[in-house]
Formats: sequence, structure tokens, C-alpha cells
Amino acid sequence: MENLLPPFSKYAFYNNKQVYYCPHCHTELHHRISRGWIVKYLFFWLPLKRYRCDKCFNFVYVKRERH
Repeated sequence: MENLLPPFSKYAFYNNKQVYYCPHCHTELHHRISRGWIVKYLFFWLPLKRYRCDKCFNFVYVKRERH
């Protein structure tokens, strides 16, 4: 079955996103939530993203990578 597929199809759902992990329980962070108002309005120049962990329900700020 694998030989019948075109060679590019196994990479069709490949994405190049950075994967972030919770510092408390070390699971992947999937749910991005909006930043707090202090970070949004006072520290707007900081490249931060805010995530919520599904396992331990902690809110985590992660430094965003600039391209």
C-alpha cells in the first residue's frame, strides 16, 4: 500500500511549528490563550505567547521565536 502513494503524500500533513512543553508536568502545550492585560499593554514588546496545560491546568508564558 505504501508503494501506491505518491512520494510527497507522507509529508502532506507535516508542519514546521515549534512544540512547547509544560515546565511542570512536561506534556505538550496545545491550547493557546490570550495574554494577560499587563503583558499585552505594558510589556507589548516582549515576544511572549500564553498557553494552558491540559494535564495540570497551569498557565505558561513561552518566548516566541522570531523568524
